[in-house]
Amino acid sequence: MKPKPLTTLFIISFVALILATLVGYLNTRGISGELIFHFGKGGKADLVGTIATFYKIMGMSLGVLLINWIIGRELIEKETTLAYILGSVSLVFSLLLLVFALYIVSFN
Repeated sequence: MKPKPLTTLFIISFVALILATLVGYLNTRGISGELIFHFGKGGKADLVGTIATFYKIMGMSLGVLLINWIIGRELIEKETTLAYILGSVSLVFSLLLLVFALYIVSFN
């Protein structure tokens, strides 16, 4: 039996990642050109990409989250602390991606 707090961490992480993807999808549907991902010191866009780049980032993040979930499930019996650290880092990572998605759609 898997502990409920670890499962809860990964569920919240998954929901945050799905929410980030939905925010990106709903707010960038009409954009056909480049998305600005980062502004440099001079106020010019120094990191741009297409909407496909955004989805690739979200897809890779989902892969990382699934791998962390599998590792956390396997580690919970032997290394409980490490499993909770892995779950917590996954949650922070997913929340940062949500902030990233909100940041991207705020000026594109």
